[in-house]
Amino acid sequence: MLNDYNTNTFMPILSILIPVYNEERLLEEIISRVFDAPLPESADGGVITREIILVDDASTDGTAGVIDLLVERYPDIKAYRLPQNIGKGGAIRYAIEKMSGDYAIIQDADLEYDPKDYPLVLSPIIDGFVDVVYGSRFLGQRRWTDIFVLYRATNYFLTWLSNLLTGLRLTDMETCYKAFRADALRSIPIRNNRFNIEPELTAKIAQRGMEICEVAISYDRRRYSEGKKITWRDGFSAIYTIVKFWWIDDSVKQETNKQIKPKSTRAVTENTTTPTTQQNVTKTATLPPLRKSGCPCDDRRAGHWR
Repeated sequence: MLNDYNTNTFMPILSILIPVYNEERLLEEIISRVFDAPLPESADGGVITREIILVDDASTDGTAGVIDLLVERYPDIKAYRLPQNIGKGGAIRYAIEKMSGDYAIIQDADLEYDPKDYPLVLSPIIDGFVDVVYGSRFLGQRRWTDIFVLYRATNYFLTWLSNLLTGLRLTDMETCYKAFRADALRSIPIRNNRFNIEPELTAKIAQRGMEICEVAISYDRRRYSEGKKITWRDGFSAIYTIVKFWWIDDSVKQETNKQIKPKSTRAVTENTTTPTTQQNVTKTATLPPLRKSGCPCDDRRAGHWR
């Protein structure tokens, strides 16, 4: 938290984690929307500040140049470039290590998810009701453009299978919009480097017994001709991941993990001689208690069936 010495109050920080790969065309627009997006008030009625953690997953187009321009324009951006492409999961894992916020939300670098939904997704966490909120594309009557039938059916099946093995009651396990209490997110080990980070996080949230709910969000589907990257192979990988983490409880960081050292960009202030192997051990798996019960989204509380 930032301390405002003029008012003797603390200003909570929201860390917005944005993995980026070959988004030269859309990156500037999504960053503009992220900074323009409204944020809810903090629990004591104060202001929440935002930091943007951009991780360029070794893009091969002009993304790096766009990031350099954005860093000059927005001082609240922290940007990093990985030396090799490892996937969305790996980029998010690195972003988590670099974030300093009290809350965190994952934002894709395209325009499918609208940052105007931040207040909806973040409020149950900031108000102290839950540890995690998922923004569901299939809940309620929120705006969304036509979703390809096979794509929707695949999402329904993966969510159903995940619910079956985790005991949760989600409608959209694969959603990008996942918001967390930052201490909760930091305590979860992330093993997968690609899109199967979604079922992995979901399984580990369930294993830890974290309080989770869903809220309805809008969605504007991007087509493959427009640069969508997930493929049918990722669907099979998601099935494997769901079953794997039903069988294996790996929900708490307990060991030292090797991390990829990033190449510096103008936004990185760390010493470039940092060793490639870093200590990443959680001191405790116990989270502070929630402040409140009776979440206003209790009708979509994704608690356990069992």
